[in-house]
Amino acid sequence: METIKTQYELDQTKRPIGFLQPLSYAREAVRNEGVRRLARIHGPHFAHFIYYKKIRKTPETFIFLGRTHRYLTALYNATYTNERSVEVPIALNIINAYRGKRILEVGNVLSHYLVFPHVIVDKYEPAVVVINEDILDYRTDEKFDLIISISTLEHVGWDETPRDDTKIPKTLENLKSLVMPGGQIIITVPIGQNPVLDDLVRERSIEFDKRYYMKRVSRSNLWSETSEEEAYSSKYGSPYRYGNAIMIAFISR
Repeated sequence: METIKTQYELDQTKRPIGFLQPLSYAREAVRNEGVRRLARIHGPHFAHFIYYKKIRKTPETFIFLGRTHRYLTALYNATYTNERSVEVPIALNIINAYRGKRILEVGNVLSHYLVFPHVIVDKYEPAVVVINEDILDYRTDEKFDLIISISTLEHVGWDETPRDDTKIPKTLENLKSLVMPGGQIIITVPIGQNPVLDDLVRERSIEFDKRYYMKRVSRSNLWSETSEEEAYSSKYGSPYRYGNAIMIAFISR
């Protein structure tokens, strides 16, 4: 897997977090938005980041399915404060097993942290490497070894006008048609953001071969494995901002 020096690579080193991350982020912000906006909008964000990671000295690793992962402490999208800090490392660990294989990502998430060869379908986010198409309508003659989607499925049909509560099951069926025999579909979603999706999962109206759950357990964004019952007792946005529990689901073909 070919990568560039990205946020994920920086975070996976065992060196203490230094000032390279905020400085790199600042340079990009100045190029795109100017110095004034950097000082007004991003200044407090940098200060919070340094306090969060350098002064509070929070643990750097978490456990998922018996494996130790390092939290992703990216400045982008305040990753170090939300569920992406665990979703992305879990996803990258899985992707490493598919080097040289055909990979489809639904929702443009991973390219903000690292670069590797894969197809990205995202209906809304404009980018050179992204196919702007509704995943429900996406068709291709090639099949994929791995399809992965990070915090995207909960928006399908829910954050659209008109709202369509039938769209998630249809989308999953389309994804199944795109994966080759022996391949996998892996989906992560925050609990509580889309009650329709939550009900579909809990009532087994959509089936996954395996489901695992993690729950945020501290203000400093620490996460631990938990049960389905405990995960669904969590609320989105409370007591902590963003997701307070996530599901990691697997479909094998």
